Amino acid sequence: MTATGRSSESRVARWFFAAAVLVFPAALLVYFSWRSSTGLADSYGMGLMYCLIVAVGLAAPLALIGALIWAAGRFGGGSVPAPLPRPSEPPEGNQ
Repeated sequence: MTATGRSSESRVARWFFAAAVLVFPAALLVYFSWRSSTGLADSYGMGLMYCLIVAVGLAAPLALIGALIWAAGRFGGGSVPAPLPRPSEPPEGNQ
């Protein structure tokens, strides 16, 4: 735990959740810039559907990674143990 009472896993998970949420406005910006630059009418809304499908395809893994990191920090029982110290000399017989 840090001085503020939140673990680093919690902070990383919040960044992934924020990225998952911000994918949708970014996809809409891409869609509207595509419409304004090409001048196409997109009467059936297929361009918008494509952008939303891509946004869901990007947001879902980000949200899943965030949920896994959050769950590991919440239910994992602590941080990763420190690695074992390396021996100063290699063992005999491996020459």
